[in-house]
Amino acid sequence: VIREKNELDLIKRNLSPFHLTVTLECFDRREELLKSTKSNLTISKLIEIMEYSYKNQIDVDFTYIVGLDNIETTISGLKKLSKYCTEFPRIQIFQPHNPYMEFFLDPDFEDFESFLKVRKAIEEDFINRGLKPKSWENYRPLWYTSIGNKQITGVRI
Repeated sequence: VIREKNELDLIKRNLSPFHLTVTLECFDRREELLKSTKSNLTISKLIEIMEYSYKNQIDVDFTYIVGLDNIETTISGLKKLSKYCTEFPRIQIFQPHNPYMEFFLDPDFEDFESFLKVRKAIEEDFINRGLKPKSWENYRPLWYTSIGNKQITGVRI
């Protein structure tokens, strides 16, 4: 797991071009929802890694699952991270497959409209930076055929 600036510098010198996808998944309840190798990456450290990568021309994005955090945390957190992305992040929809998994779904996301609210709130931040999703990179995305008023094309469309 890459977490230090010197590791990024070493990779940039020896393996460029390189693309770093940081495993975020959620902002809150990280210790409860994620295995320790993911949860022990603090949000402040994640932001530090993304910002450093962005400023040093290392391609960077993140993974996130909409539905694990409340709407306010989701929108504010994704907006904060969007400015460091060089590629559109892999943002998935949390889909509980059994009653046990429903426990992890935040109550804000009991209806599909809540997911669409997140989509509408954050997509301009990515559009304005020229970033759009690649549907084949996301297996449960918020975006399939369009982002804002722009069409998405690709192998899965």
